[in-house]
Amino acid sequence: MDNKVTKERLNNHLEYDWFKYVLIILVAVVAFIFIFQQINGDRENETLQVFASCYEYRGGDFAVDAREIINADNERDGNGKTAIRSLVMETQNPQSDEYGTLLQTHGDVTSDILIVGRTYMESLYQYSMLTWDDEVIAAAVPEAMRDAVQYWEVELNGTTYRRGIRVDDLPNIDLLFGFDPGEIPEDSILHESYENLSEDDKARYRTEQAKYETEFYLVINPSLVNIGGRDNKAKGDPDDTQTFQLISKLLWYAYSGNLL
Repeated sequence: MDNKVTKERLNNHLEYDWFKYVLIILVAVVAFIFIFQQINGDRENETLQVFASCYEYRGGDFAVDAREIINADNERDGNGKTAIRSLVMETQNPQSDEYGTLLQTHGDVTSDILIVGRTYMESLYQYSMLTWDDEVIAAAVPEAMRDAVQYWEVELNGTTYRRGIRVDDLPNIDLLFGFDPGEIPEDSILHESYENLSEDDKARYRTEQAKYETEFYLVINPSLVNIGGRDNKAKGDPDDTQTFQLISKLLWYAYSGNLL
């Protein structure tokens, strides 16, 4: 059998089988990208994300500065906590048309910390978010301000649980967020008496009310891992409590005006 490779045979082969080589190259590129992302991408315990509902963000480089301080503190203390490679502060205006969708897709799914209005606390969040027990408070709330803060409390089966901490009334919160919704339009349903509305109009009232909140609470997502092994997936390392560290920095800045 003549197996000699000739220019003619090579041209014929490429003419009919060129797509196989293109496919092989594409598969190789996709595999390389996937492996690169797995090796170099941020793992879940290396990221922190905040979803903050507000009408204006004024925090500038707060997220960058907070991440650097948290990592420096942990490196100095040698406490075994994972370094945070990415800290994202996502702010969304409750009056935007996309707010509800983004709250569900970005806030509930990927954010470690959320800041939401009273209307949302009265519904889903008072039942689904992490409880602020004494250990969480000790880790997340600076001691100097513990007597000054207000918690959202809910009673379940005779037991009272703290499910959020109020932030709009902290003395220096304006350094981070603007919580003034502006004037309510004259034709808004919010000027109506809620008790006299039909059930459909009451639902519309609550939707409109969420756009003009003035009372906001910080809550902790129990689905993500940097909460000292308290996550409901049981994937978190007990040493990784960077969510509480970030909350402590945020609360202290909003209370004292100082990040350190």
